[in-house]
Amino acid sequence: GQNIDQPTEVTAMEGATVQINCTYETTGFNGLSWYQQRDGKAPTFLSYNVLDGLDERGHFSSFFNRSKRYSYLLVKELQMKDSASYLCAVRDMVAMRPL
Repeated sequence: GQNIDQPTEVTAMEGATVQINCTYETTGFNGLSWYQQRDGKAPTFLSYNVLDGLDERGHFSSFFNRSKRYSYLLVKELQMKDSASYLCAVRDMVAMRPL
C-alpha cells in the first residue's frame, strides 16, 4: 500500500518561484513522478525521479530524497498558465517471478 501527502492549495505572484511539497509512504518503491493537470484535461508528465538530488529542467525542476520519502516540484518564473493541479505519484516496485 501507499500514502501520499501534498498541499491542497498554493497561491503566489506572477514571476515568483513556487515550491510544491510531496511526502509519501510506500512498501515498495520504483520512482516518483510529477504531473500537471489543468481543468478538465488529462495530466501532463513533468518529471520522473529515482535518484536523490535536484533534477533541473528549466521552468520545472524536481528535488527528490528517497531516505526521507520527500520530493518537491519547483515552478520558476510563475505565469498565469501555470495555474493548475500538480500531482506527485509513487510507483510501487513489482516483483515478477515465473509461473
